[in-house]
Amino acid sequence: MTAFVYLNLTEEAPFTYQKPLLTWVKNQFPEVVTFDLDAASDPMLQSHAQRLLQESRFCLLFLKTGQKRTLGSEMKLLDVLFRKQTGAAVANWGQHPALQTVLQARPSIEFAQGATPEDLYPFLASFLGNSLKTNDVQM
Repeated sequence: MTAFVYLNLTEEAPFTYQKPLLTWVKNQFPEVVTFDLDAASDPMLQSHAQRLLQESRFCLLFLKTGQKRTLGSEMKLLDVLFRKQTGAAVANWGQHPALQTVLQARPSIEFAQGATPEDLYPFLASFLGNSLKTNDVQM
């Protein structure tokens, strides 16, 4: 299984029905399990996101961080990725120096950062496409 978890950590209104990035992932990679939440999501949703990342063979955590400077609620999800030996990636939409520093010390986790979601589409397409091909080969 390949999982895509979208976590919005910005101060903007967290509840929107349409997220173009999630729609793009679902259209391009319908086999990928998607899940989205924000920093204000209740603990049950955060726990579900953690289990999804743990149980998936390949997982991509997409963070929308804006100008965030410290690590907070995303650490629980990052901790799951730190325990994986392979098959984990993080894409960050925004500037997050602390996150960049932490992930540079984790070469087993693929990492990309962009100013817009469109900047990250090639990274997302490569990681998700390759993970689905690998899943197909293993079955």
